[in-house]
Amino acid sequence: MGIYLTNSNLNISAGNIISENIRYGMWISHSNYSTISRNTINESNWGIHLNSSDNSTLSGNILAFNYVSGLSMCPACDNNTIFNNYLNNIFNVEVGNRRNTWNSEKKAGINSTGGPYLGDNFWASPGEKGFSQTAQDKDKNGVADIKYNGKYNETNFTDYLPLVPVSNPQQQAPYVENSSIDFTNSSPDFMNSSTNFTNSSTGLTNSSTNSKNLSNGLTDVAVPEVAITPVPVKSSSKDGNTTTS
Repeated sequence: MGIYLTNSNLNISAGNIISENIRYGMWISHSNYSTISRNTINESNWGIHLNSSDNSTLSGNILAFNYVSGLSMCPACDNNTIFNNYLNNIFNVEVGNRRNTWNSEKKAGINSTGGPYLGDNFWASPGEKGFSQTAQDKDKNGVADIKYNGKYNETNFTDYLPLVPVSNPQQQAPYVENSSIDFTNSSPDFMNSSTNFTNSSTGLTNSSTNSKNLSNGLTDVAVPEVAITPVPVKSSSKDGNTTTS
């Protein structure tokens, strides 16, 4: 387990790098009005899971190469807003109802792939044939020409402004280390994986935990709007050095 939040409100969890957890990268249970942003969660069974949690905002997160799903929400999760996230998993989302919002108003701003407009989410797959990787964008504005209703078991949502790559990004697209996991097997046994999650050579497991609980016992309060900050990205120069911007 990476980050575990339960029975608390007004949490802010931002800027964490969470990798190689046997179960959940982030578990949020019975916790409302949270802001979950700019986290990178990869190679866990589930990236982020919401359980009976409402009125939270998830934006600017990179959820990639997770084995079961990138984001899951139980049927008792209502009125959450999910936008400007980068998802690249076999199953990107598991959603229990249609009472959450998967889109925002299209407006100028650098999105999670470096495009010029803040929109909804980027829907990729490890095989590079995800919706956002193949969708048309005739006006070259970084937003797909059609909405996205999910695939396979990705139901109970509609993304009206799905993001796509742009030819001249205003910042580099999210960089995630190439996964060492073979995603070609359509039904791997994730719970009995032979992968060693405890002795990783990457050293990324819960390497940065920046969670703050601001609840003070409040259960029904209005949260001020939080400005969206572009997702930090890594790039490699010719001399092999890695920089973060």
